[in-house]
Amino acid sequence: MEGTMIVFLRILTVCIVLLMGGQPVQAQGEVGRLGILLDTSPEMGAIVPQVRKEVRLLNEKLKAIGRAPVVLHEFSGAALAPEGSFSVPGTKNVWYAIKELFNEKQVDGIYWITALKGMQSGRAMFELGELLESRLEEKPDCIPLTIRNIWQEQVQEGAEWILEPPGQEIDPLGDTKFPSEWFDVLSVGQGYLIRSWMVAPHEFVAQFGYPPRIVSPYVLRVMNIEQRSVSMDTRWATTLDRQYGLRFVREDEVWADSLTGRGWFEKSTLTPFFDEETLATRNEVVFADLCRRESIEQDLERVDGNRVGILFGFGFLEKDLERFKSMPENKRRDSRMRYISDMSQLVNEARQHMNAYEPQDDRIYQMEFVKLQGPSAKLTEEDRYAFAMARLVREEEVDAIYLFTNGYTGGREYGRFRVNVPLMAAAIREAGVKLYVRVPYEMGVVPMDLQQLAIASGGGVFQGAEGDEDWAIEMPKAKWPEEVVTE
Repeated sequence: MEGTMIVFLRILTVCIVLLMGGQPVQAQGEVGRLGILLDTSPEMGAIVPQVRKEVRLLNEKLKAIGRAPVVLHEFSGAALAPEGSFSVPGTKNVWYAIKELFNEKQVDGIYWITALKGMQSGRAMFELGELLESRLEEKPDCIPLTIRNIWQEQVQEGAEWILEPPGQEIDPLGDTKFPSEWFDVLSVGQGYLIRSWMVAPHEFVAQFGYPPRIVSPYVLRVMNIEQRSVSMDTRWATTLDRQYGLRFVREDEVWADSLTGRGWFEKSTLTPFFDEETLATRNEVVFADLCRRESIEQDLERVDGNRVGILFGFGFLEKDLERFKSMPENKRRDSRMRYISDMSQLVNEARQHMNAYEPQDDRIYQMEFVKLQGPSAKLTEEDRYAFAMARLVREEEVDAIYLFTNGYTGGREYGRFRVNVPLMAAAIREAGVKLYVRVPYEMGVVPMDLQQLAIASGGGVFQGAEGDEDWAIEMPKAKWPEEVVTE
């Protein structure tokens, strides 16, 4: 009788909350078990090691307070086909991963971090909607599926993504006619899609995870809002917070402008956390771990070449460097000053290496500084490193090039690469020169097209520290860019 009364009271509580227009709240001490489904396809890039590190720290904290850990399940891609489909093998069909999390891992809801790229059949989308609907009927106080639609290129572009949408072939939600299939599926399961640099269609606003504030003038312009900032409805986050006893977005979050190590961690939230204080601590640990790497000399020991060109390339705004030099160290707190500080340390590292190892007959050192007057998109020097590579190949006859760079050659924000990859390919391809690239994580990450060029040349990309299993990620396929015509 007592058990029946408890069940009745729980049902009554849920009904009252729903009648009041809100979402049911978990009983105190009872939280749902979260499953994180991580897309590990090449498009995800540096997001994969970040998730792995964050979830590990989160689970250590959960275990310490006697709570069940988050279940992390990795799966490459987002291909979705009906069960038993011949068009998509089972090992590549995310349908099985979703069912495994629900049925075998016994999670209450899935947080899917994915680029959403791959083939998705209409029938499978319909069946997924039915599955989510049935889960919601079984557990009306649990959101069965939340999608964090994110991938490395989109993060690197930041606001540029909304200024110049790249098209459907790159962005699965970027068609001008707008493919609504994923929003349709989520609306059936009352779930959410969390996505940066996108304005949700009016009919799907309830399924969209906006940050607490929008401050981008480009986004505000698209939304026809004249203020400099606007507060957004974050009831989606409140619902998930209550379901899992975790936080999904920070109080002052805005969309990160680009992917530099520090700026990304300061503005964005990728995986759930306990509170602002523990998030700050976690970010500090994860950021430092992602920045770990070998020395320049240790990288060079892995370069396959008899005569190696070492190209150090650093770009910055001159006014930022002048302000940095004139400012006391304890005042260098804004993101641009911290970026210049990180870059200055890398420049010193490069110079110290050159002093220690130059000259050598089998190594040719070259340092390029791209000094720019302003952050205008028109003031760029995208060809600078390609021309430097051409000189190393033509004049020094190197057979391998090691590029150590922050990648900035102009544009609105640090962390965005504007390098002429086709021109780089023209400089090295005919001579059969291998290209190796290292971008220290605090500066950002290597763009996918530059990674593909390095791999196609027979060289490679150095990321993280050798032996760090979190950086064991699927690399993009080797690809030479389209030929360019030069005068």
